[in-house]
Amino acid sequence: MWNSQATPPRRLDGSVFPRNAIVAGVQSPTRGDVALAVFRPQVLRGTVAWMRQQDPVATPAEQRLFADIAEHGVHIVHEAEHGERPVFAYTVGMWHSFGQPEIIVIGLPREVAQDLLDNLADEVDGGRRFGAGEQHGGLVRDYPVRLLRVNDAQAAQWLPLVGWAYERSDVPCLQLVYPDKQGRWPWQPDVRDGFRRIQPVLERAAESS
Repeated sequence: MWNSQATPPRRLDGSVFPRNAIVAGVQSPTRGDVALAVFRPQVLRGTVAWMRQQDPVATPAEQRLFADIAEHGVHIVHEAEHGERPVFAYTVGMWHSFGQPEIIVIGLPREVAQDLLDNLADEVDGGRRFGAGEQHGGLVRDYPVRLLRVNDAQAAQWLPLVGWAYERSDVPCLQLVYPDKQGRWPWQPDVRDGFRRIQPVLERAAESS
């Protein structure tokens, strides 16, 4: 944190960072230049991850990504159904802001996915931790969820903006998997084929390929 007797660090627009902010210089692993990274003390845990700087000629979508991460710690990307690939949504910024893996959820309507990932980011911001292979309650009403690892090749296919934002291909990612209304998981033999199709389990697809 900056000392109250010292000149406080300022943003590019001239405004002062919050008094309890931690302002650190973070070096790019690829370019060698240094940028300021700002963290609230309660979320300075785990890995402090470099994220690319915003280009002066960034597209509106890129500007929104950086603005969301600056304001909320995370940006949520939504992808529409395309061919055999169902709708899905994923985070960008979890690793940078909270030292936690990025999260993808597949097969949920846009509004439901948005609320779920927003809730998960709020939980992480409050200190809750999530890891591969874990089961958690309280994120989806009346149902537990499981978090499964997404390998780097799958992340490049399903979460391409993660690699773009961090300028690297090894950012940790997890898939949030939810059961059907009967509490069955997509890999169980008695689950409906339709449910299995709208929620492919990336970890199991990698193991079978």
